[in-house]
Amino acid sequence: MAKDRFQQIENGIKKKHDKIKICFRDIKVIQGNTWEKRMRNFFRLNLEVDTIFQEKVTVQTLRYRRRSIGDIYWIMLYYYPEAHLKDVFKAIHKLIKDGEIGTFFCNDIRKRVYRHDITGFIPVQTDLLDEYGLFFQDWEDWINDSIEEYWMSLVGAEVSFFGGKKGVIMSYSRSWFVVKTIDMGKWPVIKKNFALLKK
Repeated sequence: MAKDRFQQIENGIKKKHDKIKICFRDIKVIQGNTWEKRMRNFFRLNLEVDTIFQEKVTVQTLRYRRRSIGDIYWIMLYYYPEAHLKDVFKAIHKLIKDGEIGTFFCNDIRKRVYRHDITGFIPVQTDLLDEYGLFFQDWEDWINDSIEEYWMSLVGAEVSFFGGKKGVIMSYSRSWFVVKTIDMGKWPVIKKNFALLKK
C-alpha cells in the first residue's frame, strides 16, 4: 500500500481540523508522556465525556460512542497539533493487541470504529474494508515498515526455540522465520516462539 495514501488521509483530517476543532468538553489536556498513554487516556475519557465543537460548544458526539480513526485523530490534533496519524494509530494498534480496546466495521456509519468497552466485550474484526477503502492489514503494514526492517535484519542471527533447540535464521517473510538447525533441518518459526541468542 502506497505511503502517500496515508499521507492523503492525514492531510484531509488536518484540513478539517484547521476549519473546525473538536475536543472533549471541559478537558484542557489529555495526559501522557507517550502516545500509548495518551491514547489510553483518550479512550478512558471517551467513556465519560462528550466531545464538542470547540467554537459553538455544541455536542459533536456523546460519551461512550465508538470512534472512527478520523474522529480520533481530529480530536488529538486539538490537544497535540504536532501529532501525526501514524503515531496515533501505532498507539491504538498496541492497545488492540494488548486487549484494551476493540475494533470493527460499523454498518450504521460505514466506518471502522474503536472503543474500550467496560462490559469486557472487546471485539476485533479486521476482515472488512474501512471508509478509506483499506483493510486493517494495510494499516498494520504501514506502521510496521520500520519493524519489518528490524525483523529482516535478524537473518543470520542465532536463536533458541522449541524448548532449547538452537539454530540460525536463514530467511524471513511476514511473521515467519525459517530457522536451520544441525539436527532438525529447516523449521518455520513464528516471531513469538524464539529467543534471540546472538546477532
